[in-house]
Amino acid sequence: MPDSNNSSAMKTFGFILVGLLAVTLIAGLTCCSSTKNNKKMPPTGKLKSYSYSHSGTVAEPFRNYELQELAPDTVQLAVRGISVDVADTIIVPHEVLDEVARMIIENKMYEYEESYQPSFEVLDGEGWHFFASYDDDNYVSSGGSNAWPPNASGLFTITNYLDSCLIKYRK
Repeated sequence: MPDSNNSSAMKTFGFILVGLLAVTLIAGLTCCSSTKNNKKMPPTGKLKSYSYSHSGTVAEPFRNYELQELAPDTVQLAVRGISVDVADTIIVPHEVLDEVARMIIENKMYEYEESYQPSFEVLDGEGWHFFASYDDDNYVSSGGSNAWPPNASGLFTITNYLDSCLIKYRK
């Protein structure tokens, strides 16, 4: 003859287990559907720094750009790399940082995925990474190895602009 206390405990355990399973399933579906449908929003803070590096199969990066606000009226631009004719660190007007911030928004670089990887194995190739930080402690960051975002033109637009600033503002 079955013990009624055991049977009651098993039913209670079963209800709790089904309840936990239902809550987990609903939370998982809600999380995935809301994340999937949400667009990344443009940054609202003021840009404080921007960096971009592009490396290949050599030890030194092909290009490395660092743009950083050192003080409210001082912005430093550093460019390094073997494919850059001129490697230097200079002080540039704050408008350079403002222009890069505008380009990030205009090119929707805040929508880039965290990482881009090819769908096939690559034994050799190139990698890249960019990072932009804002005064409200938010940031935009992305990188890839042998793969790029569909709208990677923003990275190249900023790179070309910073190259021109290096030439223009060098003393």
